[in-house]
Amino acid sequence: MIRNFATIAGLAVALAIGIASAPTAAGAQQQAFTIKAPDGGDCRRLGGIWNGSNCRFGALAIQANQVLFISGRASVSVTAQLVNFGTLGVIESGELTVGLKGPGVSGAFINGGSIVITPTPGLASPGISNHAAMQNNGVIFNTRRGGTGGIFNNFGTIANTREIRNAGFFHNSGPPVQSRKALIASTGNGFFDNNGGTLENRGDIRGRVF
Repeated sequence: MIRNFATIAGLAVALAIGIASAPTAAGAQQQAFTIKAPDGGDCRRLGGIWNGSNCRFGALAIQANQVLFISGRASVSVTAQLVNFGTLGVIESGELTVGLKGPGVSGAFINGGSIVITPTPGLASPGISNHAAMQNNGVIFNTRRGGTGGIFNNFGTIANTREIRNAGFFHNSGPPVQSRKALIASTGNGFFDNNGGTLENRGDIRGRVF
């Protein structure tokens, strides 16, 4: 069943401004974390290394009972593997980079929960840049706020088995010599939904597209 996009976008904004809820395991208490500039927030608590406004991880896992927000002009880089089964919000002027920039796909990005990108109203935010092989078995909301859409730049590959809902800017391209390897693929009941957003595609989109 296709749900109303306005309702979903409204929910995503609510999540991103802190009225957050994520599915929790029975008996598990929800944990909320924030990585923000200039003080770093929970960067070190989660195992990251803080350098200026950048919090760097080799690998990062977000559990089903956890919520992580990246905000306040903080940038987070995960070089090897990012696994999310909870709620990951890249909000305001936050930035998330997964994988290493280079001539080929680097690292792994697995989403089995919710990812929300909500920009600062009137200001295009850095959002998410993916250079890894991404498997999306959850939901990605690239939302719009105050007329400004979130940004998702994909330079790796995306295999989508569930939902990507885009109301902002979604860019898909690989490195110049390997642009054919850039891929958004919907399989099974998955679909890509570009509703009121802008999609610049230099790679491939396969499967169900709305």
